[in-house]
Amino acid sequence: MASEFCTVGGARPVARPLHVGGFFVVVRTEVHDDEGRLTGQTARTQAVLAARRG
Repeated sequence: MASEFCTVGGARPVARPLHVGGFFVVVRTEVHDDEGRLTGQTARTQAVLAARRG
């Protein structure tokens, strides 16, 4: 899993999995400024698909 962020002005994104299951993955990303203050936060849910055989 990869996320791309623009780090302008010293913003620092940190992404952490909140839940990793058999069907879904939930990831929270927090963005902090140079002084460590939280400036943004997002959560995303991704479906986990089984590989096709054949």
